[in-house]
Amino acid sequence: MEDTTASDLDLITITQLRQVANQTPQPYRLHLQVESRIEKATSSGSPFFEVKLVDASDSFVWRVFDNHPLFQDTAKLTRNSFIQLAGQWVDGKYGLEPRQVQMRAEHVAQMIRCAVAIAGVYPTLNRDLMIAGVLFHDCGKLWENAYAESGFTMPYNLTAEMLGHIPLGLELVNKMWRDMLDTPAAAEWTLLEPASETVRLHLLHLVAAHHGTHEFGSPVLPKTPEAIALHHVDNIDAKLEMFRRAYETGKELAPGIIEKFMPWPVNIVAPLPAVNLFPVKS
Repeated sequence: MEDTTASDLDLITITQLRQVANQTPQPYRLHLQVESRIEKATSSGSPFFEVKLVDASDSFVWRVFDNHPLFQDTAKLTRNSFIQLAGQWVDGKYGLEPRQVQMRAEHVAQMIRCAVAIAGVYPTLNRDLMIAGVLFHDCGKLWENAYAESGFTMPYNLTAEMLGHIPLGLELVNKMWRDMLDTPAAAEWTLLEPASETVRLHLLHLVAAHHGTHEFGSPVLPKTPEAIALHHVDNIDAKLEMFRRAYETGKELAPGIIEKFMPWPVNIVAPLPAVNLFPVKS
């Protein structure tokens, strides 16, 4: 991802969060271990979970009610599992509370929605290639941002420092492609059009070019319609997420004027409300 995402939020400990948390939402992420998960019910009978989360410095209880978007995911948490919570934190009624919790996968999911919509407007785009490019564009970050299996901090990694996630992603895609060529199913690929090798090169190009320019780290500039579209889909989602967060947590300098934020160089203005003149019929 080219710009601010959940992984770009400052990583702090529970103790540090307690020192800064107040009624104003604060954007941070925490690496936590699940000590316990207890299912309870409210006075009206609605289920909720009490999840005790710990790190090396402190602990707190996270209450997740049945109307929370992560309620089903919380039901799957097991003791001693590790999670990341990134969002807007407040010192609320029940102590520390994450608001607008972000999951790493949301950026990719939103990019797929956008890519599919754009492919519908521009039918000459290869929709399947666009979706594959979204899924693999940041795959090198699995190694660039590699956290220890049992711990709360990300150790420095020589390979990640010297290569970065784009070269690592190219290597991963190549390795997976060659592994698949060794499977029995690969024999049928020779009958497909476009040719498998051509498809591989186009997918590699999407990974290599998705930052759009040399100064942002891409070793090659976009040279196909899918590559330039993917770059802008990535950029659009990152930029709009930055604006959304600023509208929710930024300092209002005057009615409708929000103070500039890093890395945006100017103050921003409240948008016009969306108007749906033609509601979609269910």
